[in-house]
Amino acid sequence: MKSLGFFALSLASLPLCSGAPSFGRGEDAASTFLSELIATTQAIEKRSPNVSCQLSALAVDLGYANIRYAAPPTGALRWQPPQPPSPEISNGTTPATEFGPFCPQNYPAVPGAPFIPGSEDCLFLNVYAPTGAKDLPVMVWIHGGGYGFGDGRQDMSEILNANDNGFVVVSIQYRLGAFGFLSSADVKSRGAVNAGLLDQALALAWVQKHACKFGGDHKRITITGESAGAGSVMYHALAADGSLGSLFFTNGIAASPYLPFQYGFDADFPTQRYQSFAEKAGCSLEADVLECLRGKDSIILQEASANTTAEQTYGRWAFSPVTDGVYIKSLASEQLTQKRVNGERLLVGNNANEGPLFAPPDIASNSDLGAWLKLSFPNLSGAQIDEIIAKNPTKTGANDTRFETNGLTGLTALDISQAGAGPLQQAIVSYTSSYPIRSGALT
Repeated sequence: MKSLGFFALSLASLPLCSGAPSFGRGEDAASTFLSELIATTQAIEKRSPNVSCQLSALAVDLGYANIRYAAPPTGALRWQPPQPPSPEISNGTTPATEFGPFCPQNYPAVPGAPFIPGSEDCLFLNVYAPTGAKDLPVMVWIHGGGYGFGDGRQDMSEILNANDNGFVVVSIQYRLGAFGFLSSADVKSRGAVNAGLLDQALALAWVQKHACKFGGDHKRITITGESAGAGSVMYHALAADGSLGSLFFTNGIAASPYLPFQYGFDADFPTQRYQSFAEKAGCSLEADVLECLRGKDSIILQEASANTTAEQTYGRWAFSPVTDGVYIKSLASEQLTQKRVNGERLLVGNNANEGPLFAPPDIASNSDLGAWLKLSFPNLSGAQIDEIIAKNPTKTGANDTRFETNGLTGLTALDISQAGAGPLQQAIVSYTSSYPIRSGALT
């Protein structure tokens, strides 16, 4: 494997949905979806050993792009669990030479954040495998981006080249922003909250079913990602209260997981964002708000999603995973301490320099810091905020500020610290180290 290149793929060899029922929709949609997904994935172990898994005409020299794993989640399928592709789409040949379109994008609430239209028809994945691959472990890459932006269109052949082509890589895309994480009692009762996570779950089931056709071993699947991708890894590790075992994956690697404060699906915060989104889309005064949203033009919804995020506090997104009672049942802080976790192994790390991207640059006093902490962690009491500040004292003198350095710069940490006020640096450190708090450790 020397460079990125893709070929045509016969979809008839990948029967994604032939004879398969549609997954749950409407009332209790997520529960029905999960039950059916578990059943279809468990059936993989029961397939006849006489059935050849290897594709007869497959030449996985470099990889395949633009493989559809779900039907377009548009119109009536908005805010529903992902559905398998229709037979007429699956049973044919598709060009696998170029990446599929990326999903609608929401950038964090920072000045100058762009609006970049995407396509709702974006539930595609890409497969990379060495020539002659057979029974290799599989790595599934889940991209980051605050659950609001990003895509799975990176050239993953580079990571294979750097690791002696010792495994198969699958990169996936999932619904983002309001399209993937809109939440309210109305959405829950007539569709699915956490739709973006359910997209990922369907993609993982696809990998379980078809990995061997690309030379992968479905019993050795590692899911990995960075930031929101790593947060997604954590959510799948905690899914269904940790009752899924190794059904969808064996290992998880979470590089700096982004786990924002986890609200209930009908809590004030997600409900207010749902109402704001509906207002911006021109549906707030309709008798049936959700039906109105499902009938709106995609660009109107994309702009409404982006504008709702733009109203948030600095560096935050409006839409993120919630406790839904089906796929996500508990806080990470509760499940991890009780070891209610899926998979066999979970490796979690942290990026030291990710926090500065999302901490507001105008924090100049402890008062500013306290106000920011209250906005970022709304369940913290005034006493808890005072305690946090007291345990991490800073002075107004820049030379007294503790400032991290990677040791490679020509400037000393003390020199660099003169560019930042103490409370600002503390905000950066708080954000970088806040994932356990955001996932419910301080509630």
